[in-house]
Amino acid sequence: MNKYIKEGLWFCAPLLLTFISYILLSGTIGNGNMSINIKDTYLVFDAPMFFMAVFIAFGFLFYLIRTIILKFRNITSNSILFVFNSAFIILWTQIIILENSMQGWTIYPPLSAMTPEMQEQMKESIVNPIISLSVIIRIFQFALVILLAYTAFITGKKYAELKHEV
Repeated sequence: MNKYIKEGLWFCAPLLLTFISYILLSGTIGNGNMSINIKDTYLVFDAPMFFMAVFIAFGFLFYLIRTIILKFRNITSNSILFVFNSAFIILWTQIIILENSMQGWTIYPPLSAMTPEMQEQMKESIVNPIISLSVIIRIFQFALVILLAYTAFITGKKYAELKHEV
């Protein structure tokens, strides 16, 4: 089988998985919105943005696993992982921006009858997980950057070896 057809099929696998997950989560095809109802929170996403974010995540995972199994020997797979890794870093940057905007949320209803000590204790219980989440997200993004650099280094090394063989 031609290597480009094979890579095309591998590229379609996360696309198909994303489409299936979209249908399972939204229940419809072609709806303009993706809505998720979690207990008392109702989240609405623009369908193309949801689709793109999930596709990037699935594509990154597929090609990361495939590239590790192939031990970084396939230059095409390495290059596609490089692109998905870059897109995944941008996606996580957007998540960091969203997470930073969440720190200004007000809990509704404002419980004005609470004593100041109770209010402070409530604020601490909410802020501490957000701060630790922020640190975890940044560490994960740093690991993605290291993986990106490693992939680029190994791909360049394999490309140079391949060029010298020809």
